[in-house]
Formats: sequence, C-alpha cells, structure tokens
Amino acid sequence: MYLKFRKVVVYTYLGHFRPTKPRTAETSLGTNGENELVNNENVNISKVENKKYKTEICVNHKQEGSGICPYGDVCVFLHKGDEQFEKRLEFEVKRQSHVESIQKLHADLAKATEELAKATGKLAKQKQALRDKIYNEIGRKVREWNNPHPNGPYYYDVHGMTQPLLAEYIQEIIAKMEMSNVHQAKVETGKGNHSPYNFPALKTFLVTEYPRGMFVPDENNSGVLILTLEQSCSKIE
Repeated sequence: MYLKFRKVVVYTYLGHFRPTKPRTAETSLGTNGENELVNNENVNISKVENKKYKTEICVNHKQEGSGICPYGDVCVFLHKGDEQFEKRLEFEVKRQSHVESIQKLHADLAKATEELAKATGKLAKQKQALRDKIYNEIGRKVREWNNPHPNGPYYYDVHGMTQPLLAEYIQEIIAKMEMSNVHQAKVETGKGNHSPYNFPALKTFLVTEYPRGMFVPDENNSGVLILTLEQSCSKIE
C-alpha cells in the first residue's frame, strides 16, 4: 500500500517536552481542566491581550464554574463578555453532542463485534454487515464534524477514529491539501487523557508511522499535531 505525501518540512519546538510543573499561581495564567496547564514561560502576553487569540473557554466560566477567574484579563482562555465567548459556547454544546454520538457508535461496534464472534452461517453474514455499517458510520460522522471544523477549513478533529480509518482519512486530507496548494493543516488527536492507560494511540500512530517530521506537536497544544507538506511529491511503501 502506498501513501501519497509531499516532502516534509521538519520543525523543532524547543521546550515542548519540558516536564509539566505543578499548578500554582506562580506557574499558571489560567487552566482549562484538571489535566491542562499553561506555563507562563510559554505565554505571549501580546497574544493573550488580543481576545481573538483565545479559543477555549476558561474552566471558571463554564457552566459548572464559579464565574470568577483569579487571572482576569491575562487569562489565556475566553471569559463571558469576550467577543468569541458565545460562539465558542455554542460550539462546545455541539462538540459534546458529537462526542456522545461517537461514544455510542463505539459501544454499538463493541456489541456487534461480540455478537459476530458467536454467530455462524447466515447469521454471521448479517452480523458482519451490521458491524461494517457501524464501523463506517464512525468515519462518516467524524468527516461530517470536520466539514468544516469551527477552528478552520484545515483543522481536523479525529477523536474516535480507529487507526485504519484515520490512515484513510489522512490520505483524503493530503489529497485535498495538494489540490488547494495548502502546505499545512492541524490534526487534533487529543492527549490520551481519556484513553486506556492515558496512552495517546492516534497521536503516536501519526508521529511514528508517517515520515519523521510530517506530524509534529503544536507548541501551544500537545493534543494537536501540525501536518506540514512541501510542493514536491513522492511515495513511500
């Protein structure tokens, strides 16, 4: 099997693998969940002051939050009253609905797989057809969610995909980039916080199975990979 891709530009992000420090008032300008920390060594204050730079809602201003953020205007996350807050809040509701639908499909897939293992004859064929239908629906749902993604036309959230589905999807993304002469896209895989043993399977798959440097972590969000292509094309097995 051949994957079509463009020659890779290699980027090095200094400091990306710095160990995470404990969350304290001295080391954090704001948090967006129990497992996320923004270190003030990496924050560009000029960007923070630009409200349009903020993309995620501050945990203190979410529905379950207190409504009061101790970091005020220097918090790197959206607060009520920010220009993009309501739009982002609407997005969060839609994203939660999407996540729940993918989770249900995976539960259905697991059940169908179990039933297929026990079936024989004609029943096995029926169970196989049902399993294939559910499997393909996962891929369709993810593509639908990203068409287009609120974060931009070349931003792809691949949560919930299996590795084979993701490999197919990446080929489609690369083909689209080639047609549009776009050399960079973002692929959100997550950090593995909700995966078994907190292992980021999709992120690891993309980083290790594709040419070195083709996928590199975003320096602002380790749960997002930057896919970079050059103009020249080549093939690998």
